[in-house]
Amino acid sequence: MKILVTPRSFKNSVNDEAREKLEQFAEVKAVKPEKPFTEDELIALLDGCDGYVAGLDNVTAKVIENCPQLKVISRWGVGYDKVDTAAASKAGITVTYTPGVMAVSVAELALGLMLDCARRITVQDGQVRGGAWAPINGMELFGKTVGIIGYGAIGKQLGRLTNGIGMTTYAYDPFMNEAYAKEHNVLTADIDFIVKNCDIVSVHVPYMESTKNIISRERIFSMKDGAILINNARGQLIVEQDVADALNSGKLAAAGLDVVYTEPIRPDNPLLTAKNCIITPHISWAPKESRQ
Repeated sequence: MKILVTPRSFKNSVNDEAREKLEQFAEVKAVKPEKPFTEDELIALLDGCDGYVAGLDNVTAKVIENCPQLKVISRWGVGYDKVDTAAASKAGITVTYTPGVMAVSVAELALGLMLDCARRITVQDGQVRGGAWAPINGMELFGKTVGIIGYGAIGKQLGRLTNGIGMTTYAYDPFMNEAYAKEHNVLTADIDFIVKNCDIVSVHVPYMESTKNIISRERIFSMKDGAILINNARGQLIVEQDVADALNSGKLAAAGLDVVYTEPIRPDNPLLTAKNCIITPHISWAPKESRQ
């Protein structure tokens, strides 16, 4: 059996035990990409492979159709939107992923982005390094309202954190566990209530056709003046130009984003020049505990 492994951290020492287990029953072809592979690069790498542990690569129908020996695609992550599951099903390929394993890491980064946006930590660090010493007021999170759109494993972890620092937490999920939310002092509401009434909105839904552009101009400009937007789920959930416009107009006080529509980020992305926009390079998954 031959398996291709493309997640960058697979070769790190934290994963020695996992790598040794895999090598006990398979020939492992591990690569460490600088960026997601193209279709043609993936097809070449998957030649003769029975299994594929996939990172951030887009596993398209073209890739699947050109890899007849492939039997299993295991997405190293919490979603499978980067895999054409219809094409995989047609080809008889099983697709798996790892739900829940990164929930703490993603939730903690979301909270970190909230703190950064609220207190302008990154902005003021840059100003100090540039020779300025001009404190920005910012705002406290204690006593503010946060709306979590998507109350799955990550949303639940984030709710515990936001409640823990004295925020009032609202959550929306199409499959809401009302009893769990009540037990953990989380108020339930629909998306539009959250968008219109919360000081901070944090997005944690999976990417699919029904959630694409779920945060667009109409919802953004219905938000409270000076609200903060957080997205460390998928870049396709927001309309980037609309977010940039809201930041530049002052409608949004700040945005904290760990994901963008095209990764790595394109130099013409409007968010790069938007005011008070914190962008990190898709690091929600990155803590060693989560990777292991």
